[in-house]
Amino acid sequence: KCTHGSVHLQGTGSHLIGEIEVCNRGVWSTVCGEEWDDNDATVICKQLGLSPYGAIAVAGSVRYSEYPMRLFGSQCQGNENRILDCSINQTQERVSYEQCQQYKAGVICQSSQAPYSSCTTGDIRLVGGTTAFEGRVEVCISNVWGTVCDDGWTVEDSNVACKKAGYQAFGSMPNDRSSYGSSDLSILLTRLQCTGREDSLLDCNKSLYHLLNCHNSRLAGVKCKELCTDGDIRIVGDTSSSPSYGRVDLCVSQTWGTICDSSWTDTEASVVCKQQGFSPYGAKATYGSHYGFVFGQSHPKPVLVSDIQCTGSEFRLLDCTRGTYSVKNCGRRNEAGVTCLGSFPVFASKTIGKVFGGEQVFIRGPDFKSGDTINCIFGDIVTEGYFINGEKCLCITPEQYNVSLIELTIRITRGSAVLTGRTKYRY
Repeated sequence: KCTHGSVHLQGTGSHLIGEIEVCNRGVWSTVCGEEWDDNDATVICKQLGLSPYGAIAVAGSVRYSEYPMRLFGSQCQGNENRILDCSINQTQERVSYEQCQQYKAGVICQSSQAPYSSCTTGDIRLVGGTTAFEGRVEVCISNVWGTVCDDGWTVEDSNVACKKAGYQAFGSMPNDRSSYGSSDLSILLTRLQCTGREDSLLDCNKSLYHLLNCHNSRLAGVKCKELCTDGDIRIVGDTSSSPSYGRVDLCVSQTWGTICDSSWTDTEASVVCKQQGFSPYGAKATYGSHYGFVFGQSHPKPVLVSDIQCTGSEFRLLDCTRGTYSVKNCGRRNEAGVTCLGSFPVFASKTIGKVFGGEQVFIRGPDFKSGDTINCIFGDIVTEGYFINGEKCLCITPEQYNVSLIELTIRITRGSAVLTGRTKYRY
C-alpha cells in the first residue's frame, strides 16, 4: 500500500525521465496525458525533489502499466507543491480511456543543480561558431538552457531553429556529431519532426523518451543564412564576381527566394539587369529553371513571387506590379532567370568649359532621376555628379587629371539599388 499523494517515475530506469504514477487513496495510478503540460510537469519534478526549472511534459507510452488509470485532466498552475494540490479529475471527459492509455503522462526533469536562467521558453541561441549565425543549437525550456540531440536532425528542423534565432527560415545547413563542440548542459530535445513551417522547435512533433539514447558527443548544430534586405536581388549561376547570367533570387520579408517564370519576359529581365548595374538593353529572360533549380542541401528555396509585370522604366524589380497567379501553381522547374549583356552604356560629351580647375562634361546613357546620388569616378578618384534632367548629368573632372585617356565610371545610387556604367574619357 502506498502513501496517498506520493509520486514516482517508471518505465525508463532513470530518476529524471519516465511515466508518472501517483498514489491515490493507497493505490498507484497512472495519469492521462491529454491536456498534460509543462506546468503539470513542473509540479511533479518539484515534488520529486528535483529542479522546478526545465521540466518538460511528455505524453506517450514506454511500458505496460499494471496499475489502472484513475487521474485525468490535470490543470496545474506550476506553483503547487504536490500534483494532488492541482485541479484534477478522477473520471475521464472528452477523451476515451483507450486514448488515454496510449498517451500516459510523463515528465523529463532536471537535476536540482540545473542552473536557472531568465531566458524565455522556446528561445534559441547558437554557440561555438566562428560567426553569429552558426553554432551548436541551444534551446530554453522553463528557465533552463539545454542542447539538442542530433538524432533525426534535419534541414527542416534547422530551418525552424534559424527562424527562431532571427535568421532566414530557408537554406540552413544542419550539422551533427557536436561539430561546434560538446556541452555540459542537459540535452532537452531529440527526434524532432519539424515540417519547417513551425515558429519554434517546441512546436514540432518529438519523441523525447529517446533522450535516454543521447550523449554530449551527438549534439545538433546549424549554419544559418543571414537576413537580406527586402527588394535586393542577386543573379545565381555565373561564378564571376559580378554575375551577369543565372537564376534570379529576390529578397522578400528578409528571406531569399526564387521567382516563378509565369509572365516573365525580356522586359522584367531588363529591370533585373538595370538593378544589378548592367545595361537593360539586350537583356534576355530565361524560363523553366534554365540555370538549374535550387535544392539548398535537401530543402528548396521558396518561390516567393510570380506574375511580375514591369514596364521597363522601373529601377527595382519590386517596383513592378504583381498579378494574381499563385506561387502554389509554380513548380520547382519554373524558376525565372536572366542573361545580361554588360554595364550600362555611358556617353561623355566634350568639355563644355572649366570650373574649379576641372573640365565640365555632360553624361548621357542612363535614365537619371532627381533623387539620384550620382558619382563620377575618374580612374580611382570619386567626384560628385549633378542631375540636369532625365537624360543627362554633369561631371567635373578632378584637377590632378589633365592629359591622356582615363576610365570613367558613372555610379547612380537610388534607394538600395546601384547602377554603374563605364566609358573612356580623354582630356
